Amino acid sequence: MGDLFEDTAVVGGENGQYTSGIRDDWAGFGPLGGYLAAIALRAAGAASQFERPATFSCHYLSPADFGPVQLSVRRVFGGKRTESLHVTMTQGARAILEATAWTLGEIAPGLDDHGTLAMPESPPPESLSNWEELPAPMAPSPRVVLWRNIDLRLIDWQGWHAAGEPRIDGWYRFRPRATMPDAFTEAARSLVIMDAAMWLAAMNPHVRRARILAPTVELTVRFYHPARTEWLRCHARSDIALGGLIDGRAMVWSRDGALVAHGGCQMLYRAHGPLPSGAVP
Repeated sequence: MGDLFEDTAVVGGENGQYTSGIRDDWAGFGPLGGYLAAIALRAAGAASQFERPATFSCHYLSPADFGPVQLSVRRVFGGKRTESLHVTMTQGARAILEATAWTLGEIAPGLDDHGTLAMPESPPPESLSNWEELPAPMAPSPRVVLWRNIDLRLIDWQGWHAAGEPRIDGWYRFRPRATMPDAFTEAARSLVIMDAAMWLAAMNPHVRRARILAPTVELTVRFYHPARTEWLRCHARSDIALGGLIDGRAMVWSRDGALVAHGGCQMLYRAHGPLPSGAVP
């Protein structure tokens, strides 16, 4: 079982140079894209003079291997309240990821807060079965080991699940450490959840139709309230799959209904053969 805080930690800092390690506890079909993004966000947080992330955006350039990675952080802009940072992740001579992050300090409110992205009503997570406990073929593939690190309660997968809408909705709780000690690792929870959820939403219309490869090539997330609760609710949709590209959108709320993050991704996709009868990708 992986620990998100320990498994995204970076060390170093001299001249903006850091190292980390990609752990196989976060494997999907290879290292999870949201997990790689979380490592890059931790590097930005380590280099920033501020303690809170505002936005994160990255391009995935080539597949990563499990093992050591190098991260280079460059300050693009800095002011009294905000800072823009550029992060490059490499393995040897191979570029893995390029990212940008805005961080910010204390900002005095200039207007009354407003927000219309309310969390939908749903059963509490305690009343739902863990995804791993659902009967085959609905349970996750044992090849996707990252789900050992996350207790996922899918809101609309409690009975038989067939091909359907391009959406997924559920409660997520990390294990063994459910909450994180700093704002950047708390934001990393949303990166991991959103990346995984958008892929599940994209696959939902194709259940029992075909095996799909859909690596993420771009991920962008905006952060709002800190994630204050162990359980996080994520609603993800993938309404467009066209010309080899899949769009993903997702929102994350704390259990108390506060909006934590929202954003989206772009995936490349192709089918590579039919699924076994009744299997879930």
